[in-house]
Amino acid sequence: MKIFLLGKHSNRTPFSYAEYKSLFQREFVYVGKPEHADFLVFGFYIDIRENIDIIKKSLANNPRIKLVILSEEPLWDSLWSGDFTKKQQRIKIDDFDIEYYSLNHQTTSIFNFDKVPYFLTTSNDYIVRYHCLFQQNARLKHSEIEALWKSSNIKKAFYAEHRLGDKYSVHFQKSDTRGLCSFRTELTLKFENENALIVGQGWGETIKRQKLPDWHLDKLATLRYQSRIVSALENTHQTAYVTEKIFDAFAALAIPVYFASDKHDINKIVNRNSYINVYDKSIDDAASMIYDFQVSDRFISNYKMQQSRLAALFANYETIYEEKMRLVKQVRNEFLEIQSKTH
Repeated sequence: MKIFLLGKHSNRTPFSYAEYKSLFQREFVYVGKPEHADFLVFGFYIDIRENIDIIKKSLANNPRIKLVILSEEPLWDSLWSGDFTKKQQRIKIDDFDIEYYSLNHQTTSIFNFDKVPYFLTTSNDYIVRYHCLFQQNARLKHSEIEALWKSSNIKKAFYAEHRLGDKYSVHFQKSDTRGLCSFRTELTLKFENENALIVGQGWGETIKRQKLPDWHLDKLATLRYQSRIVSALENTHQTAYVTEKIFDAFAALAIPVYFASDKHDINKIVNRNSYINVYDKSIDDAASMIYDFQVSDRFISNYKMQQSRLAALFANYETIYEEKMRLVKQVRNEFLEIQSKTH
């Protein structure tokens, strides 16, 4: 199967990451021109609109080409991509009507991880750093963890963009999907005058964190052994969507604040008694949970066990490889199914 990645968001698909490309090349051929492809692959709905002239020209030369959005971002899907629950869709741009396929967290099981969330497998930096840090954390004694939290310079930390408004609070109850951007911004505002560390675009920063030479390392270096409670809220609650945020908090030896229903896949690998879960709470109630949180011996014991569990997980490179291969095979199967369909 021949693919061509098209659009400015195509660098945010599994096909684009160096850690995956060599694996995908066993099943797919990356071609140099769109008209030579079996599939034009996009990362986001708007990429189709922005590249409609290229699409028209490519289809004129090769009518068999199919359009596929392979989206890793539930935020983009739920806010700006129409009905993100349908796999096969159509779009009309001016007088041009075209079919496309949407492969995302909702329409496929591509991102339904077994042991390691997809996002962490897109960069070996995550794996190597977590391996080292969790190994170190797991060796800490109960009393050492307690002492570090008591002496922490950063009592509460929030890393997220400032985003407010109803559009950032969408809720699709049937699919257990909801926007959390506004929720986490409002929650952060509750601590703005509490000497909390607040980092992110819209909070007075002059440079986006992603523009730093290594934003992830900068975050870990800032928080590690210096922080007590760290917000790890995602931009979207979707049962299979897990990024680096909660793992960063654990790696920094901080207590994560997370938002996860009983059906959320984070429960596969993280003990719910080792973090603060503000799922389905009001802003005031969530803020109170953070304000009033008391560290007990039992919590520290659960937290310490979680560190050991994560240390073992990120030391097992075979498991990580298997997770990558699971995703590659799932993507292959989805594309084979699309290829079998006629226009």
